[in-house]
Amino acid sequence: MVSMSKIFIAIFVFFCFACSSIVQAEETKNQINNLIGSYSIFLGNKKFNNDWTDINATEIGLKFDGRMPSWPVGLAVDILNARPSNKNTSEFNVGIRASTYIDVPFTSGIAVPLTFFAGSGVSFVKASSKSIEILRNAPAKSDTGTGPWFDAGIAMYYGYFSMGFEAIYSSAKVNFNGNNYNAGGNHFGCFIRFNW
Repeated sequence: MVSMSKIFIAIFVFFCFACSSIVQAEETKNQINNLIGSYSIFLGNKKFNNDWTDINATEIGLKFDGRMPSWPVGLAVDILNARPSNKNTSEFNVGIRASTYIDVPFTSGIAVPLTFFAGSGVSFVKASSKSIEILRNAPAKSDTGTGPWFDAGIAMYYGYFSMGFEAIYSSAKVNFNGNNYNAGGNHFGCFIRFNW
């Protein structure tokens, strides 16, 4: 038969575990509430290398940044899509991004709040063509590849909103009919960002 002392010990251990779980959950909630981040809508141009017959394309993208206040850099997740003529490239970029905020003097008593940022990581790219004329010496096909990406930009911010310009470089090899092609490229465009 279980003694009362063992029951009290079991209740005490359970109570301590429950309190610890509540405290940890509250700390996690506070950390999430302290998360610093942003969402951005990107619109620009992607320039492919000479592997492609059509080397320029309009590009749209969604970008996310998030970090804790104590982190020197933040996590970055970007989705970019370029669809010129009869081909399509989609990039899923993950990595880190660092930024700094400064007030640049403009006129007497007025300063322009600016943020400069740069990042890098791994790019996962899917490329496809709908016509054999889109890629030199390659049939219609699709493939995926991975490679590095780098970006840098500047933005002027006001409260929860900012807007600016960004340059991105990505590189990822895809294989069509035994031939390698670079599905990355040079990207340049503007963005609107919501900060929290």
